[in-house]
Amino acid sequence: KTNGQQLWRYNFSDVNQFPERVLPVYYGDKIVVSTTDLTDSKIYALNVTNGALIWQYDITGEDMWGGPSVADSKVIFGTGTGQKIYALSSLNGSLLWTIDAGNRVYSTPAIIDDAIYIGIDGGKVMRLRANTTHSNESVQFTSRQITTVDASKTADIIIDISARTTGTGEVHVRKYPMPPATTNAFGETKLGKYLRIDHQNVVDKMDWAVIKMFYTDDDIIALELDESTLALFRWDGSAWSCPILGCGVDTENNYVWINVTSFSTFGMGGEGAVSKSSIPTIEELIEKVKSLGLDKGIENSLLKKLQGAQDLLSKGRTNAAINQLEAFIDEVEAQRGKKISESNANELIAIAQKIIENIPPTEGPTGLFSSLLLIPTLLSYLI
Repeated sequence: KTNGQQLWRYNFSDVNQFPERVLPVYYGDKIVVSTTDLTDSKIYALNVTNGALIWQYDITGEDMWGGPSVADSKVIFGTGTGQKIYALSSLNGSLLWTIDAGNRVYSTPAIIDDAIYIGIDGGKVMRLRANTTHSNESVQFTSRQITTVDASKTADIIIDISARTTGTGEVHVRKYPMPPATTNAFGETKLGKYLRIDHQNVVDKMDWAVIKMFYTDDDIIALELDESTLALFRWDGSAWSCPILGCGVDTENNYVWINVTSFSTFGMGGEGAVSKSSIPTIEELIEKVKSLGLDKGIENSLLKKLQGAQDLLSKGRTNAAINQLEAFIDEVEAQRGKKISESNANELIAIAQKIIENIPPTEGPTGLFSSLLLIPTLLSYLI
């Protein structure tokens, strides 16, 4: 929230004595948090919207001094006494790999381009290779014909080049899971698919090229993207862009494409899918309140506000309905940790806020203002 209002709260019961060791990082739809009591450690993934626990990974007998870093759907972190570096899946918290660091890890990993850098005891920095692939393709051009560079097996791309002249050249494709350090914020939900295309004696022989980058259905499901919004964006040195008439997506064959006259860095992204079924209703919130087994006095008071909001919405009085929902939120907040548990309070408030966000501003003028609007009409009858 831009006004600093608390949206939710999550209590880490295992770090009461070491709150400074709660280290969060934001990634996609999650907040990934590391905690330690200097004996055991844990990694949590919380829903960024309502604070609900998505998954938890326990590290027994190993402390942590640095926090996690997340990229390419991987959570990377190191441990002190365990002297290990871990990689977890950000989707479900499963262990992907672990390696021996050779000494205590005291830092948070830095992920830059195709490498992971992490500081270890003794003043050393360890560099690990990220999931980067390279492809060098020799190209034979024939004037006024299309030449295809197929790097689909190594880099998930195919390049169709329209040749201006006959000759030879070479295309260098580098695919990596995070944007280069030379670029800035992407602006779209990222799929962890980036390309850097360089060349020798190619651009001067071509009129244009169409770059196709492939994706899987799992990519879309994992990030909950609207597939129709996918695009391949080009970095022009200062911003990512996708020309309206020069890029698109083929949802049947699972690739995005962009038409270019020069090579650069490219990244695939899209917008989150929004379905009406994911928008909660007041009726669902009422049922949620009833299911919590709250004190009857508190339950009745909350239900009265929700039923009032529901009635007001049915009459088109959206502003008044929103006021009722905000009063509901205030009451839940007042009972947080008392008559309503922390987790239940987080969930109820998150649902109510989601309902408010999706109430259309359709209410017309009321009161004195609406009466004033009628004056010209009344005068027309009197004249």
